[in-house]
Amino acid sequence: MGTEVNGEFIPTSAEHYEITPDQATMASAGETRGLEPDEAALLHRLLDTISVYCAQSVVWWEQGQGTRVMDEENTGLEKPAGEPDGNKSARMLPRGVAEVVAHPIPRP
Repeated sequence: MGTEVNGEFIPTSAEHYEITPDQATMASAGETRGLEPDEAALLHRLLDTISVYCAQSVVWWEQGQGTRVMDEENTGLEKPAGEPDGNKSARMLPRGVAEVVAHPIPRP
């Protein structure tokens, strides 16, 4: 529960929910409920995809890829020497995203 203030969500209570895809459960307030096995598998694949994307994003960043975004105060600065050209370092989506789309979980 909560409200939106100036485009930001402000919670009115603090409740804790936990989803455990490996056990296909969701828990809150001392109660645990089971998820459908195919739903838990789909959630697990989604979380795996996000993990792969995050790891690949760190590598992408550390390799200096992408075009530096300048804030209004720095718009007059030139690109530092050796900074990759944003047009030549287009970012590829991680393999995990394509795998999830290419291999959907069959529904009965």
